[in-house]
Amino acid sequence: MNKLIIAILVIATTSCSNGKLTKLSINCLCSVSEHFVASTDEEDNHTKEFSFTNSKLFDYGVAKEDFALSSAILIKNEFEIDSASVIKISLVTENGNKKKTKSFTYEQERIEQLSLKYYEIETLINEFVRNIYANNFSECRKLTDIQIEEEEFNSIMSQVLEWLEKEYIDTRIVGYSISELGYEINGGVWTTNEILNLFTMTLKEADDGLKIIAFNF
Repeated sequence: MNKLIIAILVIATTSCSNGKLTKLSINCLCSVSEHFVASTDEEDNHTKEFSFTNSKLFDYGVAKEDFALSSAILIKNEFEIDSASVIKISLVTENGNKKKTKSFTYEQERIEQLSLKYYEIETLINEFVRNIYANNFSECRKLTDIQIEEEEFNSIMSQVLEWLEKEYIDTRIVGYSISELGYEINGGVWTTNEILNLFTMTLKEADDGLKIIAFNF
């Protein structure tokens, strides 16, 4: 528990998509910029790049490749990008005069294949967290396939509620991957005091739909 990140948000862009970049910046709690690569190389010329600079997420166990995929899915669905363009996610670390960059590139067709359950998961985890804040733990339990007694489950949820910051806004996916168990999520509970409470969650397909099988707040 106690994985809190306080936001200091800076948006760097010359485009008209400030609102969308703000959402991305909240997810990484860092500065975000977007730009096309101007090049005589045909492949580079069809690349839309988004740079995330000095995010602290990765100090809290969020895998860079999971964050990059989650960001690429959001960008694919929220930005107007030519379908032939490749989306490039660059994770930049600046320390004085030193600069390190790790980049991931995604064909948009591949993103579509990987994002089939993404927004269903986002809806489910938002419902789960809203019910925590409402002290409606029985509804939380219905969204899970965790085999423990109701009293023990309610006790765990009470501890989670005590830890969470007040004034809930929504729940974000900040890292997304698909594993043999199902779907591995790094999430963040975003509140009005600009704090992101980080958590992890595993979900799988069950007979009655998508279910949470493990979580750690």
